[in-house]
Amino acid sequence: MIEYCVLFKVRRYCEKMGLPYPLKSWNFCIAFAFFRLAVIIQGVACRLSRNQASQNMFTVEGATALADMLIEFAFMSLDGKA
Repeated sequence: MIEYCVLFKVRRYCEKMGLPYPLKSWNFCIAFAFFRLAVIIQGVACRLSRNQASQNMFTVEGATALADMLIEFAFMSLDGKA
């Protein structure tokens, strides 16, 4: 259901902007988003390890594991498997 909503919004965006649908670089866009999130989470892990985090919602290990998972999703997106 969520995938349908996202693709519907992308299709409408393309129609309004006069772009072809589907976007040829869509997998790259998804991979870049996952990579960007992984970098943000890795920054959280770094601040946690230095006791500089504003909130302790994660552990260093948990944040690092999440960043690793997001990187895997990024590679899967580039391969068209996500």
